[in-house]
Amino acid sequence: MLLVLAILTARRVLEWRTEAQLWASAVTITPNNPRALINLGVAWERIGVPPMAHTLYQRAWQAAEGRPRQEDIQLLAETNMATTLAAMNRREDAVRMGAGVLARRPMYRPAVALVQRLPWEDPECHP
Repeated sequence: MLLVLAILTARRVLEWRTEAQLWASAVTITPNNPRALINLGVAWERIGVPPMAHTLYQRAWQAAEGRPRQEDIQLLAETNMATTLAAMNRREDAVRMGAGVLARRPMYRPAVALVQRLPWEDPECHP
């Protein structure tokens, strides 16, 4: 019995070699888990694939919609979507999405940090 558990543990450790593999495994097991989707999106963003990250953030937002006490998850998903939009050179969309988050929660730290990172060429755009 101990040998079987050791083999299963070793297989799981190999599956979790990277952050992306870890969270992909979590999403496979719980496909509508908003936190797992966001964390997988972050992993994709870190390895330089913003479109995939953006899609995962959208899925996280949708998975959190209508669930009790999930507003923070939705705000984080939207802020992360804005970050990926900026990375995909969709600055106006990023600004609009970030401003939407700040309109609902003005001191939301991830959105404030995003706003501080974006290049504001047009003062009219700054929320």
